[in-house]
Amino acid sequence: MDAVADAIRGRALRPGSEVLEEVAAFYGRYVVFPSPAAQDVLALWTAHTYLIDDADTTLYISVTSPEKESGKSRVLETAGLLVANPWYVESLTEAVLFRKIHADHPTVLLDETDRLWSNRERADAVVAVLNGGYRRGIAVPRMVGPGTAMRVQEFDVFGPKMFAGIDKLPDTLASRSVPIRLDRRLPDQPIQDLRLREATVAAEPVVGALQAWIASIDRGELRAARPEVPAELSDRQADAWEPLIAIADAAGDEWPRRARAAAVELHSGQRLDVQASVGEATLRAVRKVFDETGQETLFTKEILPALIEDEEAPFASWWDPRGLEDGRAKRYARDLAKHLRSYEIKPDKVYRDGEKDRGYKREWFEDAWRRYVPTDVPSRVGEVPSLVPSPVPSEKPPSTRQVPLVPFPEGGEPGADGVARARALAAEGKAPVQIAALLSTDGTRPPTGYSRWTVGAVHSVLS
Repeated sequence: MDAVADAIRGRALRPGSEVLEEVAAFYGRYVVFPSPAAQDVLALWTAHTYLIDDADTTLYISVTSPEKESGKSRVLETAGLLVANPWYVESLTEAVLFRKIHADHPTVLLDETDRLWSNRERADAVVAVLNGGYRRGIAVPRMVGPGTAMRVQEFDVFGPKMFAGIDKLPDTLASRSVPIRLDRRLPDQPIQDLRLREATVAAEPVVGALQAWIASIDRGELRAARPEVPAELSDRQADAWEPLIAIADAAGDEWPRRARAAAVELHSGQRLDVQASVGEATLRAVRKVFDETGQETLFTKEILPALIEDEEAPFASWWDPRGLEDGRAKRYARDLAKHLRSYEIKPDKVYRDGEKDRGYKREWFEDAWRRYVPTDVPSRVGEVPSLVPSPVPSEKPPSTRQVPLVPFPEGGEPGADGVARARALAAEGKAPVQIAALLSTDGTRPPTGYSRWTVGAVHSVLS
């Protein structure tokens, strides 16, 4: 690969921001993505595969779609042309996985995961290996050697990994991954056909420029970096995103902002679907009942029917509303208490308006709500001092790279009213996720680059 060799010798050294832009655009040649955020994270993750020795955690990529022929495998095939030491595989066992990673330290590109998850016994063993592979230092111990000479050997399974499949990932893997959901493209969303020979040639200068830029990075500074991570991310998500955000900060220009916006956009709405337990779902549902009633004290007999009527909560599928009248209400009340027990919330005799019955007080939930299902996420600023200067918002116009976008409902900019309203809501203390929900319901047009108001769109007008 002469282009790679020339670039590494410094003949094609270009700014990191331009290089990442080119990597992101290369993915967009062959796949229709839901938003530029997906291409941004893929560009950063591709660079991360070359810098894995300087990271203590790695962010997994999860590419899913509701149906076949939506571009999942094409993402992995494109990544195979760009990433460091790719290993494209569709079927494997636990032993193959941990031995291959330990021996060759590849970038794992695991396709057709829905087939793997369908075999529960094999899937559980593979998932156990993958769960430990996102953090450096976690090893898989196995017995090796013949007969009486057997000994324990620890296998290193740390390294970058990308998955593609129709089904969702197991929860433990999903919490270590950034989701990219693809839909089957429309006839008016053209892409290039990926012909391996031609695509390999086209990828050579992109890889060369990427490797040249990576060779110019101060690796000691990168290892020492503790970049500011968006507060909307969970602790595990923040850990996994840190290496990618450090790379974005090193690239400069618009990339510090774009990386953080992509992290928030791609993870927004994921917590309840992927990470929430039954207990967290119960906390959310009960908070909704308190908020809608405006009461500080609620009887259990008032909470149960409200939970059953809540279409967003799981209780309607568990409890029959007729059971509230035929004696099953006591069992439902015990179920509710069981879901709340681990948060040290227990029903008791409470009083309201001269009536006494078993129930709950709002104040008993406040601590659990703040810890497990916060609506306003506290800032992470100040937790860990950053060794990389905070990014300065660029005055440059938005990028003009060509990426397929869903057309705007009305088209155009959000307008002064949308920007002003978003900023006013932020000044009132509203969280970005709340601002996005409010602006989505009143017809305010989203900003350029977004087909709807998302958390990332809110950040783009507030920055």
